[in-house]
Amino acid sequence: MLTKLERLINDLKQQDVDQADLAGERLSCNDSKELACAIKENDILKKLVLGGIVVGCELGDDGVKNVASVLAENQQLNYLDLRTNQIGNKGATALASALQNNQNLKVLDLRSNPITHQARALFDSVPSSQSGELQIFFDDASL
Repeated sequence: MLTKLERLINDLKQQDVDQADLAGERLSCNDSKELACAIKENDILKKLVLGGIVVGCELGDDGVKNVASVLAENQQLNYLDLRTNQIGNKGATALASALQNNQNLKVLDLRSNPITHQARALFDSVPSSQSGELQIFFDDASL
């Protein structure tokens, strides 16, 4: 029997899904790599939920770097929920860097992650053409 992640990866490769929710599914770094590869091949995924109010996917910095690699290439995804994923400054740096090349993402939810104000400031460098439309949510405010 396939896991929820394996079913999603198959659906992404088949171009059968435009929304995906893995909230609460524990993903290893290798799992996040496989997921990122499947998303890169997908032309229709618009919404990806990997976070939740209580529990996320426990991606951490290494796992979110794999997800960030998708943002640099995928121009279809417009909603990414990464709440409660133990993402720190290194992961935030990878996300901010990837957003330099992404013009489509409209919502990035990073609440309940230990990201410092210094790392949050990296998102200020997102190109102005994107930053006017992109909403980034942290615990105490949105940018």
